[in-house]
Parts: sequence; C-alpha cells; structure tokens
Amino acid sequence: MCPPDSPLLNEVSFCLFQIVDKLKSALGLGLAGAEMQTVLENPLAEPFTLGVSASAALGAATAIVLGLSLAVASAAIFGVVALVVSVVLIYWLKNLQRHETWTAIAIVLILGGALGNVYDRV
Repeated sequence: MCPPDSPLLNEVSFCLFQIVDKLKSALGLGLAGAEMQTVLENPLAEPFTLGVSASAALGAATAIVLGLSLAVASAAIFGVVALVVSVVLIYWLKNLQRHETWTAIAIVLILGGALGNVYDRV
C-alpha cells in the first residue's frame, strides 16, 4: 500500500474520480436517449437525426459570436435554450393532426424567413 503522500496514490485516486465522472455522464446520456425514444415512440430517434444536437451547437455558437462567451456559462445557457426550443418544436410537430400539416409548413417557412432576415441584419 502506498503512503498517503505518495504520487501513485494521488494518481490512482484521480483516475478513479475520472472513471466515476465519465460513468455518470454516460449514464445520463443513455437515459436521455432512452427517454427521447420513448416520448417520440421511435426506436431510431437520436439527437443527431432530430436536430437537437445541431440546435444546441447553434445556440452555443451564437453566444460565442455575440461575444457573450466570456460571461459565466453563457454559451452553455444559450445552448440549453436552443435545445429546449428545438425539442418543443419537434414535439409540437409530432402531435399535429393530418389536416394541420399545411399550417405547420407555413409557420416553418415564416420562421425560417424571419431567422434569415435577422441573420442578414447582424
């Protein structure tokens, strides 16, 4: 056994901390993926196919481009907000009735035009 001030003991405890931390992250990601598949009733649903990952990246990139990344966790906050908006839109689109499809297409086109206009102005 190593003495308490041994560098080997510190290295082993640091490695154990990293292993436990990564296991917690993997468990959370697996649980989130299973929940997404359950809510959407689609066994192939994942963040990449639904655009959730891209929307979170867009939110974080927006914070960085606007210069807000220097504030405490603002890029993460922007990413989470964009993620929530994306999930709400996907869930709303999933629950539309058959006759509401054209309304959804019109709303998506209007929102896309508005976002493109904002992007041109900035």
